[in-house]
Amino acid sequence: WASCSARERAVCCWRHCHADDGLPGNDAPNDPLLECIAELAGHFGLAFSPNLLFTIPRDQAGRLPFHQAGVALDLVGLHSEPVDGRKLTHQPDAYPALIELYGGQFAIAYELVGQDILVWRPGAAERVWLPHSTVAPRRH
Repeated sequence: WASCSARERAVCCWRHCHADDGLPGNDAPNDPLLECIAELAGHFGLAFSPNLLFTIPRDQAGRLPFHQAGVALDLVGLHSEPVDGRKLTHQPDAYPALIELYGGQFAIAYELVGQDILVWRPGAAERVWLPHSTVAPRRH
């Protein structure tokens, strides 16, 4: 357990807390936004438990919707400003940033170099470079 990352602990806790939630196979819903929030908490050295987020409304699949990200980040202790991933700058103080990719995927942006963006995506073992054009505009 001590060797697990904050993201791994969060996902493990999430599955444990939802083991009897009535979903087929007693599996917890895959929650990419929760994984992103755990990744951010770990990046900043904050303790994270999915229990902090139980009061936030979920979608029909039991996942946190993207419009609840700001509330979730505040509850974890990460005060944030909403960002439009299409308007990210090259300034280091803009990162990390929680962004949405086309196709409804979420990611953490860590750096922008030229037209490429360094991101971590839920379930990924490491960060990868993607074209900045894969980032979706912020929904209002």
